[in-house]
Amino acid sequence: MSNVFSRSEFVAFLTAFNQTPPNDKFSSGSMELIRSLRLLSERKAIPRRAEPDRRLFCTKIADGDEIEIWSLSPSDACMERFMRYIASNMPQKGVTKTRAPSIHANETAVALLIKYGNHAVLLGADLEETHKGWTAILESGGRPQQKSTLFKVPHHGSQNGHHDGVWEKMLAPNPVSILTPYNRGSKLPTEADIARIAKRSERAFTTRHLRKTRKPSRSSLVEKMIKATATEIAPIDKSIGHIRATLNPHTDDWDIELHKGAAPLLDATA
Repeated sequence: MSNVFSRSEFVAFLTAFNQTPPNDKFSSGSMELIRSLRLLSERKAIPRRAEPDRRLFCTKIADGDEIEIWSLSPSDACMERFMRYIASNMPQKGVTKTRAPSIHANETAVALLIKYGNHAVLLGADLEETHKGWTAILESGGRPQQKSTLFKVPHHGSQNGHHDGVWEKMLAPNPVSILTPYNRGSKLPTEADIARIAKRSERAFTTRHLRKTRKPSRSSLVEKMIKATATEIAPIDKSIGHIRATLNPHTDDWDIELHKGAAPLLDATA
Protein backbone atom coordinates (compact mmCIF):
# COMPACT_ATOMS: atom_id res chain seq x y z
CA MET A 1 0.00 0.00 0.00
CA SER A 2 1.03 3.59 -0.49
CA ASN A 3 3.35 4.79 2.25
CA VAL A 4 1.03 7.73 2.90
CA PHE A 5 -1.66 5.37 4.26
CA SER A 6 0.49 4.62 7.30
CA ARG A 7 0.87 8.27 8.28
CA SER A 8 -0.84 9.16 11.56
CA GLU A 9 -2.46 12.21 9.94
CA PHE A 10 -4.14 10.05 7.31
CA VAL A 11 -5.37 7.51 9.87
CA ALA A 12 -6.81 10.39 11.93
CA PHE A 13 -8.56 11.69 8.80
CA LEU A 14 -10.13 8.29 8.10
CA THR A 15 -11.17 7.85 11.71
CA ALA A 16 -12.85 11.27 11.77
CA PHE A 17 -15.02 10.35 8.79
CA ASN A 18 -15.70 6.82 10.03
CA GLN A 19 -18.21 7.82 12.69
CA THR A 20 -21.31 7.94 10.47
CA PRO A 21 -23.78 5.00 10.69
CA PRO A 22 -23.03 2.15 8.23
CA ASN A 23 -26.32 2.77 6.39
CA ASP A 24 -25.81 6.53 6.15
CA LYS A 25 -26.25 7.68 2.55
CA PHE A 26 -23.27 10.00 2.98
CA SER A 27 -20.87 7.22 4.01
CA SER A 28 -17.83 6.86 1.78
CA GLY A 29 -14.76 4.77 1.06
CA SER A 30 -13.21 6.02 4.29
CA MET A 31 -15.06 3.22 6.11
CA GLU A 32 -13.60 0.55 3.90
CA LEU A 33 -10.09 1.95 4.26
CA ILE A 34 -10.19 2.21 8.05
CA ARG A 35 -11.60 -1.32 8.36
CA SER A 36 -8.82 -2.62 6.14
CA LEU A 37 -6.18 -0.94 8.30
CA ARG A 38 -7.79 -2.33 11.46
CA LEU A 39 -7.90 -5.82 9.96
CA LEU A 40 -4.19 -5.64 9.16
CA SER A 41 -3.52 -4.54 12.72
CA GLU A 42 -5.60 -7.38 14.20
CA ARG A 43 -3.71 -9.89 12.07
CA LYS A 44 -0.43 -8.30 13.10
CA ALA A 45 0.31 -8.10 9.37
CA ILE A 46 2.93 -5.64 8.26
CA PRO A 47 2.07 -4.33 4.79
CA ARG A 48 4.71 -3.48 2.24
CA ARG A 49 4.73 0.30 2.02
CA ALA A 50 5.20 1.68 -1.47
CA GLU A 51 7.52 4.63 -1.96
CA PRO A 52 9.98 5.69 -4.67
CA ASP A 53 12.75 3.25 -5.63
CA ARG A 54 11.84 0.52 -3.15
CA ARG A 55 12.21 -3.18 -3.90
CA LEU A 56 9.09 -4.68 -2.36
CA PHE A 57 9.66 -8.31 -3.31
CA CYS A 58 12.37 -10.59 -4.68
CA THR A 59 12.52 -14.34 -5.20
CA LYS A 60 14.40 -16.84 -7.35
CA ILE A 61 12.51 -19.36 -9.47
CA ALA A 62 13.43 -22.72 -10.94
CA ASP A 63 15.40 -21.40 -13.91
CA GLY A 64 17.60 -19.32 -11.61
CA ASP A 65 16.20 -15.96 -12.67
CA GLU A 66 14.88 -13.53 -10.12
CA ILE A 67 11.47 -11.92 -10.02
CA GLU A 68 11.55 -8.46 -8.48
CA ILE A 69 8.77 -5.98 -7.77
CA TRP A 70 9.68 -2.33 -7.30
CA SER A 71 7.49 0.58 -6.27
CA LEU A 72 8.23 3.80 -8.15
CA SER A 73 5.74 6.19 -6.54
CA PRO A 74 4.27 8.21 -4.86
CA SER A 75 7.04 10.80 -4.82
CA ASP A 76 7.89 12.87 -1.76
CA ALA A 77 6.32 15.92 -3.40
CA CYS A 78 3.08 14.06 -4.14
CA MET A 79 2.87 12.76 -0.58
CA GLU A 80 3.49 16.23 0.83
CA ARG A 81 0.71 17.75 -1.28
CA PHE A 82 -1.63 14.93 -0.29
CA MET A 83 -0.96 15.47 3.42
CA ARG A 84 -1.60 19.20 3.04
CA TYR A 85 -4.92 18.36 1.39
CA ILE A 86 -5.77 16.02 4.26
CA ALA A 87 -4.94 18.69 6.84
CA SER A 88 -7.07 21.31 5.11
CA ASN A 89 -10.07 18.95 4.94
CA MET A 90 -10.04 17.62 8.49
CA PRO A 91 -13.51 18.17 10.02
CA GLN A 92 -13.58 21.07 12.47
CA LYS A 93 -15.23 21.03 15.87
CA GLY A 94 -18.84 22.21 15.67
CA VAL A 95 -19.10 21.69 11.91
CA THR A 96 -21.52 19.07 10.60
CA LYS A 97 -19.75 16.17 8.93
CA THR A 98 -21.15 14.63 5.77
CA ARG A 99 -18.62 12.45 4.02
CA ALA A 100 -14.92 12.38 3.31
CA PRO A 101 -14.13 14.77 0.44
CA SER A 102 -13.34 13.27 -2.93
CA ILE A 103 -9.71 13.16 -3.99
CA HIS A 104 -9.22 13.41 -7.75
CA ALA A 105 -5.52 14.08 -8.27
CA ASN A 106 -4.33 10.48 -7.74
CA GLU A 107 -1.42 11.80 -5.69
CA THR A 108 -0.97 8.45 -3.90
CA ALA A 109 -1.08 6.22 -7.00
CA VAL A 110 1.48 3.41 -6.82
CA ALA A 111 3.31 2.71 -10.08
CA LEU A 112 5.08 -0.67 -10.06
CA LEU A 113 7.91 -2.24 -12.03
CA ILE A 114 8.13 -6.05 -12.25
CA LYS A 115 11.42 -7.53 -13.47
CA TYR A 116 11.98 -11.04 -14.76
CA GLY A 117 14.92 -12.12 -16.90
CA ASN A 118 15.18 -9.92 -19.98
CA HIS A 119 11.71 -8.54 -19.49
CA ALA A 120 10.08 -5.95 -17.29
CA VAL A 121 6.49 -4.86 -16.82
CA LEU A 122 5.54 -1.27 -16.01
CA LEU A 123 2.18 -0.91 -14.25
CA GLY A 124 1.30 2.78 -14.46
CA ALA A 125 -1.71 2.70 -12.08
CA ASP A 126 -3.50 6.09 -12.21
CA LEU A 127 -0.32 8.10 -11.83
CA GLU A 128 -0.67 11.54 -13.42
CA GLU A 129 1.91 13.89 -14.87
CA THR A 130 -0.28 16.87 -13.97
CA HIS A 131 1.63 17.09 -10.69
CA LYS A 132 4.93 15.78 -12.10
CA GLY A 133 4.37 12.22 -10.91
CA TRP A 134 6.16 10.68 -13.91
CA THR A 135 8.82 13.39 -13.98
CA ALA A 136 9.83 12.43 -10.44
CA ILE A 137 10.24 8.79 -11.51
CA LEU A 138 12.25 9.69 -14.62
CA GLU A 139 14.58 11.88 -12.57
CA SER A 140 15.17 9.19 -9.96
CA GLY A 141 18.53 7.45 -9.92
CA GLY A 142 17.48 4.60 -7.66
CA ARG A 143 14.96 2.84 -9.85
CA PRO A 144 15.85 -0.13 -12.09
CA GLN A 145 16.84 1.07 -15.55
CA GLN A 146 15.62 -2.00 -17.43
CA LYS A 147 13.08 -1.10 -20.13
CA SER A 148 9.64 -2.70 -19.99
CA THR A 149 8.11 -4.71 -22.83
CA LEU A 150 4.61 -4.63 -21.31
CA PHE A 151 2.92 -1.41 -20.18
CA LYS A 152 -0.28 -0.85 -18.24
CA VAL A 153 -1.07 2.64 -19.57
CA PRO A 154 -1.84 5.02 -16.67
CA HIS A 155 -5.11 6.75 -15.94
CA HIS A 156 -7.28 5.18 -18.67
CA GLY A 157 -4.92 6.40 -21.40
CA SER A 158 -5.67 10.07 -20.70
CA GLN A 159 -3.36 12.92 -21.65
CA ASN A 160 -2.70 13.86 -18.02
CA GLY A 161 -1.13 10.44 -17.42
CA HIS A 162 1.16 10.72 -20.44
CA HIS A 163 4.86 11.63 -20.50
CA ASP A 164 7.01 11.26 -23.63
CA GLY A 165 9.98 10.34 -21.44
CA VAL A 166 8.22 7.22 -20.15
CA TRP A 167 7.91 5.86 -23.69
CA GLU A 168 11.44 6.90 -24.62
CA LYS A 169 13.36 5.93 -21.46
CA MET A 170 11.30 3.37 -19.55
CA LEU A 171 9.73 1.30 -22.32
CA ALA A 172 11.20 -0.89 -25.05
CA PRO A 173 10.31 0.10 -28.62
CA ASN A 174 6.76 -0.89 -29.54
CA PRO A 175 5.74 -2.43 -26.19
CA VAL A 176 2.52 -4.31 -25.57
CA SER A 177 0.15 -1.74 -24.04
CA ILE A 178 -3.06 -2.39 -22.10
CA LEU A 179 -5.58 -0.05 -20.51
CA THR A 180 -9.00 0.15 -18.91
CA PRO A 181 -11.38 2.82 -20.27
CA TYR A 182 -13.37 5.24 -18.11
CA ASN A 183 -17.04 5.59 -18.95
CA ARG A 184 -18.38 8.18 -16.50
CA GLY A 185 -18.66 11.86 -17.30
CA SER A 186 -15.76 12.65 -19.62
CA LYS A 187 -15.07 9.39 -21.44
CA LEU A 188 -11.49 8.10 -21.60
CA PRO A 189 -9.52 7.47 -23.66
CA THR A 190 -10.45 10.14 -26.18
CA GLU A 191 -9.88 9.71 -29.91
CA ALA A 192 -6.71 11.77 -29.57
CA ASP A 193 -5.53 9.53 -26.72
CA ILE A 194 -6.14 6.41 -28.81
CA ALA A 195 -4.19 7.83 -31.75
CA ARG A 196 -1.30 8.83 -29.47
CA ILE A 197 -1.05 5.38 -27.87
CA ALA A 198 -1.47 3.47 -31.14
CA LYS A 199 1.35 5.50 -32.69
CA ARG A 200 3.73 4.18 -30.02
CA SER A 201 2.36 0.70 -29.62
CA GLU A 202 1.18 -1.57 -32.45
CA ARG A 203 -0.19 -4.03 -29.91
CA ALA A 204 -2.44 -1.88 -27.72
CA PHE A 205 -5.50 -3.39 -26.03
CA THR A 206 -8.45 -2.29 -23.93
CA THR A 207 -10.50 -4.29 -21.43
CA ARG A 208 -13.75 -2.97 -22.86
CA HIS A 209 -15.19 -1.98 -26.20
CA LEU A 210 -15.32 1.80 -26.53
CA ARG A 211 -18.30 1.90 -28.88
CA LYS A 212 -21.23 3.93 -27.58
CA THR A 213 -24.17 1.84 -26.42
CA ARG A 214 -27.37 2.43 -28.36
CA LYS A 215 -30.16 4.23 -26.57
CA PRO A 216 -33.07 1.82 -26.04
CA SER A 217 -36.43 2.62 -27.59
CA ARG A 218 -38.95 3.98 -25.07
CA SER A 219 -42.44 5.41 -25.21
CA SER A 220 -42.88 9.17 -24.95
CA LEU A 221 -44.54 8.74 -21.54
CA VAL A 222 -41.53 6.86 -20.15
CA GLU A 223 -39.14 9.45 -21.60
CA LYS A 224 -41.15 12.22 -19.95
CA MET A 225 -41.04 10.45 -16.57
CA ILE A 226 -37.27 9.94 -16.86
CA LYS A 227 -36.65 13.60 -17.66
CA ALA A 228 -38.80 14.64 -14.71
CA THR A 229 -36.97 12.46 -12.17
CA ALA A 230 -33.40 11.88 -13.35
CA THR A 231 -30.62 14.31 -14.22
CA GLU A 232 -28.77 11.68 -16.23
CA ILE A 233 -29.43 8.16 -17.46
CA ALA A 234 -27.13 5.72 -19.18
CA PRO A 235 -27.27 2.00 -20.05
CA ILE A 236 -25.18 -0.31 -17.91
CA ASP A 237 -22.50 -2.33 -19.67
CA LYS A 238 -22.55 -5.66 -17.83
CA SER A 239 -19.43 -7.05 -19.48
CA ILE A 240 -16.25 -7.03 -17.40
CA GLY A 241 -13.47 -7.76 -19.85
CA HIS A 242 -9.93 -8.71 -18.99
CA ILE A 243 -6.62 -9.15 -20.73
CA ARG A 244 -4.17 -11.94 -19.99
CA ALA A 245 -0.55 -11.45 -21.03
CA THR A 246 1.69 -14.51 -20.80
CA LEU A 247 5.42 -14.51 -21.46
CA ASN A 248 6.08 -17.28 -23.98
CA PRO A 249 9.40 -19.05 -23.22
CA HIS A 250 9.74 -20.25 -26.82
CA THR A 251 9.32 -16.88 -28.52
CA ASP A 252 10.51 -14.71 -25.62
CA ASP A 253 7.52 -12.49 -26.33
CA TRP A 254 4.06 -11.82 -24.89
CA ASP A 255 1.06 -13.94 -25.86
CA ILE A 256 -2.15 -11.92 -25.45
CA GLU A 257 -5.57 -13.39 -24.64
CA LEU A 258 -8.68 -11.19 -24.73
CA HIS A 259 -11.74 -12.17 -22.70
CA LYS A 260 -15.33 -10.92 -22.29
CA GLY A 261 -15.29 -7.78 -24.36
CA ALA A 262 -11.57 -6.92 -24.30
CA ALA A 263 -10.31 -5.88 -27.74
CA PRO A 264 -7.45 -4.33 -29.67
CA LEU A 265 -7.57 -0.60 -28.93
CA LEU A 266 -8.07 0.48 -32.55
CA ASP A 267 -10.77 -2.15 -33.17
CA ALA A 268 -12.60 -1.23 -29.98
CA THR A 269 -13.80 2.05 -31.41
CA ALA A 270 -15.45 0.54 -34.49
